Amino acid sequence: MRSVATKQQSDSASDRQLTPLWVRMEATTHIPEKSLLTDINGIGPAVFGEHAPSVRTLRTLAKAGVIPYFRIGKLMRFDPRLVRAALELHCLVQAKARRNRTNQPEAHANG
Repeated sequence: MRSVATKQQSDSASDRQLTPLWVRMEATTHIPEKSLLTDINGIGPAVFGEHAPSVRTLRTLAKAGVIPYFRIGKLMRFDPRLVRAALELHCLVQAKARRNRTNQPEAHANG
């Protein structure tokens, strides 16, 4: 009996590691108000303003599991707050420190 319980616990632990964080959060959080959810055409302007990516890019990110969405029948609905948080988590690229160019010796002597 004890080994069965241990196996079940280890299975649930491995499932937790493979499941994205926002999916686990959805199970414990409530569905946002109706006014906060938007469709694929509205999520770009809601999150990015006038510099929104294409609908195709947003669909690809949703299907890949990068941005969270709610499936209601065949419809995909997005919460802009969850999408922004997921993009900051998965797509944020940290800037590298630049070397000070003024302290670099010149490669070619002017002569």
